[in-house]
Amino acid sequence: MTATSDLRRRMRQGDRLVGLFARLIQPEAAELLADAGLDFVILDVEHGTHGRTEISRFVFSAQALGLPVLVRLPDATETWIQHAISIGAAGVVIPHVNSPELARRAAGFARGLAMERAYAGMARRSAYRKGSWADFRQQAADTLVFVAQLDEPPGVPIAADVAALDDVDGLFLGSLGLALAMGHGAPSAPAVDAALESMCRAGVAAGKSVGVHVMDPAQQSNWLERGARLLVVGSDYALLRNGAAAQADAFRQLP
Repeated sequence: MTATSDLRRRMRQGDRLVGLFARLIQPEAAELLADAGLDFVILDVEHGTHGRTEISRFVFSAQALGLPVLVRLPDATETWIQHAISIGAAGVVIPHVNSPELARRAAGFARGLAMERAYAGMARRSAYRKGSWADFRQQAADTLVFVAQLDEPPGVPIAADVAALDDVDGLFLGSLGLALAMGHGAPSAPAVDAALESMCRAGVAAGKSVGVHVMDPAQQSNWLERGARLLVVGSDYALLRNGAAAQADAFRQLP
């Protein structure tokens, strides 16, 4: 079993997984991230300017080298979900999930009609329809990852209901988005932290993998203690900018 197809099993059994947000779309960027030994990347289409062809090539490059790609879509429309499924992404992250019905409908489409279309359309996920529908359907059911992102105040009280859905494999807590929506500048604000902890508890209680974006190692330890297991520890944008700035500053400080 490849690392890509193994991601769902690892999430379901509660493994600690470390990944990054990716917005640099070039295949070479995917190659470098794969070489870094990450457990996954989340390709951030929600905030990016990526076209369908670029997304397909990034997913192919990363996963060919054993790096699972979860595609964070702009929304839960069938067109976006269908494209991510067809090009063979390990899974999808649906942002702004503010009702159990939205999560139920999107996950049902991803595991149902989207798979039928991928097979009928001879898409990459179906291995270009080399095998039978029955075998493909079982393999797809076993490996596709569906993550609901809770990042706005309406998502807080419905976290347990979303986590209870069988077709949902994990919750991703959009900490900064939630903080801003609640009128705070950082997730560390007590009210925001309490809301995040509440959603984390709901996911853990349902046996689902809970993800959060935290760059500070001290905060990472805190989230691990709370039960989060899907840790996004940075982004390619931030690493590139901060690394370049640090190198330039070190050079300027030379005598």
